[in-house]
Amino acid sequence: MNKLFCGARKYHLILLNIIFRMIINKYPGQQLIIKRASGINASGRKIVNINVLNSKAYFLIALITIIASAPDIYATETIQASRLYEEAVVQFRNNNNKAAIIGLKNAIQQNPGYLAAHILLGQVYLTEKDLSAAEYEFSLAEKLGADKSLIVTSQAQLYLSQLRYSLLLKEIDPDLYNNTLKAELHLYRGHAHLQLNQLNEALQEYEIPAQLNPGQAEPILGKANVLMRQGNLGGATQAVDKAIQMEPKNANAWYVQASVKHAKGELETALKSYDKAIEILPEHLDARTARAGILMDLAKNDQAEADLEYLRKKYPLDPKAAYLHAVLLERNNQKEAARKELEVAADILNKIKPEFLTQHL
Repeated sequence: MNKLFCGARKYHLILLNIIFRMIINKYPGQQLIIKRASGINASGRKIVNINVLNSKAYFLIALITIIASAPDIYATETIQASRLYEEAVVQFRNNNNKAAIIGLKNAIQQNPGYLAAHILLGQVYLTEKDLSAAEYEFSLAEKLGADKSLIVTSQAQLYLSQLRYSLLLKEIDPDLYNNTLKAELHLYRGHAHLQLNQLNEALQEYEIPAQLNPGQAEPILGKANVLMRQGNLGGATQAVDKAIQMEPKNANAWYVQASVKHAKGELETALKSYDKAIEILPEHLDARTARAGILMDLAKNDQAEADLEYLRKKYPLDPKAAYLHAVLLERNNQKEAARKELEVAADILNKIKPEFLTQHL
């Protein structure tokens, strides 16, 4: 960063020198009297006092003053933006997403072209399920010249969240990236094929990251989901048990295990697996949503209410949580509150293009 500031000062000084020589050549002799002072300013620079006897020369001297101050202003704003960005990174890591958003917006206000801040802001919005805001930030990052590798995984996640599965398959080409990104992107492509019920294609996609990263659980979980869709619950159980052995602290593995048990109708044991997933990752959206559904099926409405209130606060733009909450409120005879929640759910769904919803059905 210091090199950046030094480079900016270097070119400004060159420009200053050119303009200053223009003044000397244009107004020679007694028209311009220059006296060098011995004072030093706050930046450690020598102060030059200039007495001007010509109005045109005065204009050029004013121009010199503006140009001379530009590097310091730029440097100050960039330093402030960097400090705000670093603080926002810490907030995001600590799951303080609202504070992170405020910090990143302030950083961008200081430096509108701050690429890293735009990318991180998009990722925070994506975590918060504010999908339109996330899409805007990633699009802006591309316009600012972001390397595609910096945002491609976030864009894949965004397309999945927006139910834009066909667009993901069209736009995301894993072969353009290194093996680490390639493996991750094939997973997302597998998820898209799965949601489109293209099960053979999903298996092919999951096989690639399984070969690239044999010790990773996620491709095995993908295969478990395919087997579950095919009705092979025994095979799905074996796959997910293997994934849990590989990564016992993987919240998604426990979530998929719960889903398999849920599909078998084993609600109580499924509930325990959902509990484990949420214990590992409290903000796991799908696990909490599914657990709330089981709790409602088991008439444990108070526990379901706790999960749904958490989800409505944490993910206010998620339509499933809003809908389930409306159902629970109606069950509790809170008709007006239920109606409002249904309106919220409908409003969220209305923002999703109909063709994307059709793909999901």
